[in-house]
Amino acid sequence: GRLPKHAVEVYAFAPDDRPLYPGIIRAPLPTVSVEGGVARAEWRFVDVPAIEAEPMSPPYTELATLVSVSTYQSWEDLGRWYAPLFRDQLELDAEARAAGRAAIAGAKDEAEKVRRLYDYVVKSTRYVGIELGIHGWKPFKASETHRRRYGDCKDKATLLAALLRDNGVEATVALVRTVDRGPFPASHATMWAFNHAITYVPSLDLYLDGTAERSGSGELPYQDQGAFVLVVYPDGRVVLDSP
Repeated sequence: GRLPKHAVEVYAFAPDDRPLYPGIIRAPLPTVSVEGGVARAEWRFVDVPAIEAEPMSPPYTELATLVSVSTYQSWEDLGRWYAPLFRDQLELDAEARAAGRAAIAGAKDEAEKVRRLYDYVVKSTRYVGIELGIHGWKPFKASETHRRRYGDCKDKATLLAALLRDNGVEATVALVRTVDRGPFPASHATMWAFNHAITYVPSLDLYLDGTAERSGSGELPYQDQGAFVLVVYPDGRVVLDSP
């Protein structure tokens, strides 16, 4: 039937063999039903108060209602899905490998290798996002990003991780929800939690933002500081963290 004035209905659908896992902020759990092989999660809200836009207001999730649905029960499940998307992209061609070797020539220790390779990636690749289809989630191959000298955050994070790994420094990709996006249900595993990607070096417990052209290797931009982070290793292991 017709909805009453100031009412909103929200639906999520999936095959009935794919469980739906909701994430909510200031909202009830959904009503879940199954019909014709399709599972449906439904929320219904009536008389939801408006949020008045104000300059410098807190993030949306600190003020309003959030509903989200995922087909991943845990961050471990999500990590096993995401790892193959970037693992195969940690591929360097001869030109990229030679450039990495040249960048670290004469480096005295691991920390200096990290600093030099970070500086190389930041200065030699521009930020350009081409996120069509699967490339909204999947980075381009590190060798391609190096060759064309541009990429988005996940492309640059993957290139930096690949160069570090090629030079004996373990590194991987970290998915980030920057602080301006506000809090998020920590148990709700979904890629939609994140809007950024950076590189993580476990041995130094160091995060590196390859898009931060005005920060050094030891200076995270403020939007990354205290952010909600999922470190994903190439074998699918994950760690929730906050830089």
